[in-house]
Amino acid sequence: MRFITIAALIITALSAAAQVKPVPMSLADVAYPVLTIKKSPSAKYLFLTLTDGRFLLYDVSKGRLSENSTPVWKNFSVTGFDLGGDAGFSYDEKYLLVTEQQPGYAREKVKVKPFRINVLEVASGKVLYETDGVNSAQFMADNQSLLIGRDDEVYTVNFLSGARLAEYKIPDCEIACLNHAGDLLAVSYDAAREEFKKEDGAGLNRKELKNAARNKKLISFYAFPSMKRTGVINEEIDVVFRMQFTPDDRYLVFYSRTRQAEHTHANILNGLDNTMDLNQFQRIDMENYKVDNLNFIYQTSEVLANFDHDNTTGMFAYSDNKGFLAAKRQVVVVDFGRQQSYLGTYTYQGRARTRNLYSTAFALDDNQTVLVANGTKLSYWNFRELPQYTEYIEPVDENAILDHAVQQLDTDLQSAESSLMKSINKKQIKGLYLFNITIQKNGEVVSIYASSDDKTNISMQNMLKDIILKYKFDVTVPKNERVKFTYTFIL
Repeated sequence: MRFITIAALIITALSAAAQVKPVPMSLADVAYPVLTIKKSPSAKYLFLTLTDGRFLLYDVSKGRLSENSTPVWKNFSVTGFDLGGDAGFSYDEKYLLVTEQQPGYAREKVKVKPFRINVLEVASGKVLYETDGVNSAQFMADNQSLLIGRDDEVYTVNFLSGARLAEYKIPDCEIACLNHAGDLLAVSYDAAREEFKKEDGAGLNRKELKNAARNKKLISFYAFPSMKRTGVINEEIDVVFRMQFTPDDRYLVFYSRTRQAEHTHANILNGLDNTMDLNQFQRIDMENYKVDNLNFIYQTSEVLANFDHDNTTGMFAYSDNKGFLAAKRQVVVVDFGRQQSYLGTYTYQGRARTRNLYSTAFALDDNQTVLVANGTKLSYWNFRELPQYTEYIEPVDENAILDHAVQQLDTDLQSAESSLMKSINKKQIKGLYLFNITIQKNGEVVSIYASSDDKTNISMQNMLKDIILKYKFDVTVPKNERVKFTYTFIL
């Protein structure tokens, strides 16, 4: 028995050693954090959004991305999209719809804050249509029109001509989604208190009804385009930020967030959250309009949570955030058909309080592989072979000198009265800059390396480099040693 146990351990160890670990790669045109990755329906294209409105399209029909890959095109000329954008391809894959990532709520009302959209030509990357003040948008099956949701209305527009085609007034409408068959419209809306009395959750409890009227939503369904109301979900839900039908129209998947005033975020992009929001991925069973929490519900603390679903393989992936101090961001893969059936977790681990960890971006590649990204690095991860994998994006060992240096920068950047922030404000420096900083001796900055691309404001980057080169860290580095670290400035 003892021999068998030892042999089994050896076989397990050899098997683990033989597994191919994900190899982080750098793409020449990716100098800023990747925030979303979207695969086209035919799997021919991969579309990447980066910070500050950087769009890249890659042709992967002949093989996966590699460090030698070059984009079909890049469009760094668009305005907005500071935090990237969700994206979708038209049914014929000739066009791309990019919707701006919007983490906030509208101030005057507990609802989605309107955002910007762009329609791009896949062949060239040219912007064909753009507008703002939108709550939701999606391609229609004719491949030349959009369904757009705004406050109190849903309308269709030809994005090639810009002409409005049809308008549907829906009181208190927030976001809308049309199924693939094109005959059923789902609408998230701000319901009246009387409606919540009929739903599971608030019922007749006065306190719960008051909370529901302020912070909760309902989703109703309409036959399209007649707009005859066909039903409403059976329970109250939180503020819906995104929703989409599965390809077979069997379920409506949605992402919602709680609205709690005490939840504030110092920096949405890399997760310096003061507290943790409760956000959820749920689905509605279209056979009975019921929220299917018995079979599908996943919570995440990621404000800008990405997700992907493959109807053929039955896989669902979403991003999670384990918090400021934990310094962990994750890609989680689950079985869409089995509740709490976890298939794999890819963890990006940084130092506590790190500024170099971002919301994860990913796309399901096949039935065992996910393309994952955090920051500027991308990897192909086989979750069947490595169901639990951690990538260390920076050294996480105890280092008092490094901790003190980073904490000093954090503190000075948060104080308008610090000499550092006074210098930055005087030069009116704005934007995101990734610096690799080297210090020595009594905290002198020896060198700074910063990558850039076509959209980088080189003048501001150089001004910031000059300021940091003169910056003095209150640390002592041992003789003949240097401390190197990466720091993300978001100004």
